[in-house]
Amino acid sequence: MIMQTATRPNTYSLLWDNSQFFTGTDDPKITAAVEDVKDAIAILTTQCQPFTLLAELAEDVSPDDDTDLIGKIRTIHQQRTELNKKLGNLSTYIYTALSTNTQDPHASTWKPILQQLSAELSQALTPLNVFLTRASEVFISHLLADPALAETAFLIHHQRQLKDQLLSVSEEQLITGLATNGLHTWGNLYSELAGTLKCTVQGETMGLAKAANLLSHPESATRKAAWKGTRAAWETQQSAVAAGLNAITGWRLEETEKRAAQRKLHYLDKSCHQSRISRATLDALIETTYQQREIGQRALTAMAKAIGQPQAHPWDLMAPAPTQKEAKGDTENISFEAAIALIADAFNRLTPEMGDFAIMMAKKGWIDGAPTPNRATGAYCTKFSDPREPRIFMTYENTMNNVLTLAHELGHAWHNWVMRDLAPTQCRYPMTLAETASIFAETLVREALMEKAATPEQKLEIAWQDAQSAAVFLHNIPARFEFEKR
Repeated sequence: MIMQTATRPNTYSLLWDNSQFFTGTDDPKITAAVEDVKDAIAILTTQCQPFTLLAELAEDVSPDDDTDLIGKIRTIHQQRTELNKKLGNLSTYIYTALSTNTQDPHASTWKPILQQLSAELSQALTPLNVFLTRASEVFISHLLADPALAETAFLIHHQRQLKDQLLSVSEEQLITGLATNGLHTWGNLYSELAGTLKCTVQGETMGLAKAANLLSHPESATRKAAWKGTRAAWETQQSAVAAGLNAITGWRLEETEKRAAQRKLHYLDKSCHQSRISRATLDALIETTYQQREIGQRALTAMAKAIGQPQAHPWDLMAPAPTQKEAKGDTENISFEAAIALIADAFNRLTPEMGDFAIMMAKKGWIDGAPTPNRATGAYCTKFSDPREPRIFMTYENTMNNVLTLAHELGHAWHNWVMRDLAPTQCRYPMTLAETASIFAETLVREALMEKAATPEQKLEIAWQDAQSAAVFLHNIPARFEFEKR
């Protein structure tokens, strides 16, 4: 068989163990840590304030004007690094707690406080960042020659590409401050809604995370009920969702206009810069999906035919392969233990270290997959800053889709892990790179499964996953892209 199906209990915990950081979201140590962060931000604010005036004169500032200027920047960088570790640990701890229980009262209280602190840190550093963006090439060369600052080279050079979009220090600080209770609040609202909304599926009331897993149920009636139940739940919030989308888009357009004083900007320019790709690259990628969309259409048509449908309905897009097992009414039962073993074996084909890492993640309790009542939807990989440890969140319910999602997130985690000895400033990578690592890991598992497949039925299971990917990459994502553009 392709994988081991098991009815015995998992030997790995499906719950996070983050007790080395705090004992709970009501731990008094969180309050103490927050106060430490506030004090550190106040110190940085004072240290960066002189750069407000220097930012206006940045192009004319020479390293010889103030022999200790680079030393001051070095000190700020070192303090910023330590502060980011503390704030990073706090933010990750609270974020992960809210993922498993969106109604955690203590975590819900801490989240906006930590977001505000993050904004205040950004505001504190703004004078220095504006100065470094505007400074002459001569000054930057001297700065990056300092061994302690060389690690910041990429980020500084990347940020300097936005020199002609930069506003004044006070305007940059204003945008950051307003975003905390403006732009980012819409994201908070979405997360809360997604974690608390309930839907009814075939008479059972459940959260959206559980309903999402039912979209890969072998029975069409169950998939349809899950899709309709989820849709009905979101329809009760359609005004709030529409308001959020409009507000986010409005913010993007207004900010783009304000930054376009020196040259015309497109609303996608900022996103491309953050993703470290050019508009030409983005356009080429999207155009390729249009040119190859027939492959996705053929995949959807073939899948619909295989499950006895004239066409693929919305609730059929994640349907499992119609194998003999499912025809008999049986459902997949790939235990978490079996999934880890399967993934580790596939990773071993690249390097044993990667396979060992997958097992270590499970053993150490760094993966949370147990269904919970007020659980957030989706899956993600995050990390603690000190020590550098990855964490994975998903809802695992023994399906092949769950196995591939786990492999995908383990790809992110492995990417984090192999960079753990690099400076934090060298580990800030965009989604364009992040998803390369995760899809690579997922592909390793798909190929290993296909090689092990001994029957047409087993090969169909894996080919089916490839067909679903074709539909996602060639239709789903381009459709979402067009929706946001319009």
